[in-house]
Amino acid sequence: MTHKHAFKALEKTLKDIMSMKNPLAKDQTFSGKTVLLGGDFRQILPVILQGSRADIVLASISHSYLWDSFHKFSLKTNMRVNQDEKEFSEWLLKVGEGHPESVEEDGDDAYREQMIIIHNSLVQEFKDDSLKQVLDAAHGDVKKLKASQSSYTDKTILTPRNDTVDEINAYTISKNDGESRDYYSYDSFEISDTQSDQNDSLYAIEYLNSMEFPGLPAHKLTLKVGPPVMLL
Repeated sequence: MTHKHAFKALEKTLKDIMSMKNPLAKDQTFSGKTVLLGGDFRQILPVILQGSRADIVLASISHSYLWDSFHKFSLKTNMRVNQDEKEFSEWLLKVGEGHPESVEEDGDDAYREQMIIIHNSLVQEFKDDSLKQVLDAAHGDVKKLKASQSSYTDKTILTPRNDTVDEINAYTISKNDGESRDYYSYDSFEISDTQSDQNDSLYAIEYLNSMEFPGLPAHKLTLKVGPPVMLL
C-alpha cells in the first residue's frame, strides 16, 4: 500500500546520512542497507485521492526505478484458505491476477472488463429478511451459540460500511433473550479560551450525540448478556 515516493524518500535520506562518513554510499541503492518488503499486489494498492486506475498503478513500488534493484521471492501456498479447498484457492488466484471468468456484455463498456462472475456456491440468494439471512449463514441460531472461543472466532461477518455493521449488531442484540441496557458516552464539551454566549446553541448536546467518527464508538451502546462483544 505504500506510495513509491515514500521509498524514494527513504533511499535519499539513507544516502544523505551514510555518505557523511562513507562517500561511496551515494552510489549504492538504499546506501547499501538491506531493505525487506512484504506484500501482495493482488490486494490493496496505494490509495490515491481522486486518482484514476492508472494513477493508482503508477504509484506502486513496482513502477519505481528502485524495483529493478530488488530480489523477488514468491510465496506459493495460500494460507488463508483450507488446503482442501483447491478449487476456491485457484479461483482466488485468477481473480488476483485479473483472469477470472468475466461478464459477457457490451465490449464498449469499460467497466464490464472489471466485473467477474461469482460462483453460485459463494452466493446467498436475497430474501425478505436480509439481516436474518446473513446472521443465520454465519452463526445459525444466535440463541444457541455456544459460549466457546471457536464459536466466535471461526466465523466473521464483513461489510464495507459501518452503517451496515450497526444494523447487524442491533439485529443480533434484538434476537437474544434478556433485557437490554443502554450506555451513553460523556455528552458535554470543554469551554475553550474564547468565551461565547452562543456555546449552548453552537454545541447543542443533541448535536454532539449525533456525531460519529471513524474509530470511535457511537454515543449509544446497547448490550445484553449473551451476545459476543469485540474489544479493540
